[in-house]
Amino acid sequence: MAELGIETDLVSTQPPPRAIASHVWAEEAQKNTVYLFPFAAKDFINSFLEVLKAGPAAWWQCLAVIAKASDTSLSQKVRLLALVFVAGKLAGLARTKGWSHIHVHSCANAASIAMFASLLSKVSYSLTLHGPLTDYGPNQEQKWHFSAFAILITKKLYDEVNKCLAGHLPQKVEIAPMGLPSRVSKEKHHTPHGMEVMLGTFLVADVSTDVKVMRI
Repeated sequence: MAELGIETDLVSTQPPPRAIASHVWAEEAQKNTVYLFPFAAKDFINSFLEVLKAGPAAWWQCLAVIAKASDTSLSQKVRLLALVFVAGKLAGLARTKGWSHIHVHSCANAASIAMFASLLSKVSYSLTLHGPLTDYGPNQEQKWHFSAFAILITKKLYDEVNKCLAGHLPQKVEIAPMGLPSRVSKEKHHTPHGMEVMLGTFLVADVSTDVKVMRI
């Protein structure tokens, strides 16, 4: 991405286990990545303040999402409430770095965090689905409902999503297969959301250079 002149900011929910971070580029990648977990002492304060600044309308919207998560247990709802404050950290990053869009490469907790961050800050987000919906936990309907667009890597997943999440999908849902040749096409395609999509080694879906992107 950098070689193409596209500026990106990388964020992950937490550092990978050392056992699997064995790639030659792993150390450099970790240095260039902001991790949402674990929280430093200042993160608790800053995240709380970010949630506080979002105002009552955003608070009630987040609480409504948690209350409507019908496929979740009480403990999972409590976990979602905790993720609101993690989303506060993400919303703060979006504000300080000037992001207007977040692209998420997971439909599990990372998608919940991006969803809440969007509700708190009005920064839009999108999703990539890499496997069956059952692999990514509950509350899929709302994660997809609030997203700006979504990318699926196979036709099978596209069919599954349209069957299981009918009525909750964003307006734009597209297929972008993985496993493409290891080259990057500089041909640009613009979606209705104003996104600029390029094809790369497995999947690259980033915005045009006037909008900074973050990928979880």
